[in-house]
Amino acid sequence: MEQTFDERVTTVLEDLVERSKELFPDVVFEQIGWQDCLKGLTAGRAYLREDIIQINKNVPAEGIEQTVVHEFAHLVATKIGGVKVGHGKIWKDIMLKLGYSPERTHRYNLPRHRVLRKYVYMCMTCGKSYTVSAKRHKQIDSLKIRIRCDCGQLLSVESYHHMIEER
Repeated sequence: MEQTFDERVTTVLEDLVERSKELFPDVVFEQIGWQDCLKGLTAGRAYLREDIIQINKNVPAEGIEQTVVHEFAHLVATKIGGVKVGHGKIWKDIMLKLGYSPERTHRYNLPRHRVLRKYVYMCMTCGKSYTVSAKRHKQIDSLKIRIRCDCGQLLSVESYHHMIEER
């Protein structure tokens, strides 16, 4: 029977902790844990001081092991070289010792979490519409910037028409 996402992550992590005792005898984990609270395009994240790994539930089954190993290597690297090791030589050497390619980024097709919002303004004089980003909309709303229509009319919050959401 195939393992669930939670069972697979737990199995891989427990195996890594056991293997690390032999490969990295000076590295000790008082308590190591994982969470599945990541969303969006991020596959995994390591919280270095807390010894916690976060994994995105949308990571495909074939990517779970690589992602857990990648984040676990960050935890080990931090215990060996401090918090500033990132994806440097120490981390790469740990990945290779664990038997994995030291890839920095994944190639999983993860769904976006953030909704991209666009705002449509309509000129009160000529009726022409303008689409702006959320950042630009906030700047217009707070009067930090001014935008004029081709006809010369100033676009303002009053000329805001509607919002478009894209995933």
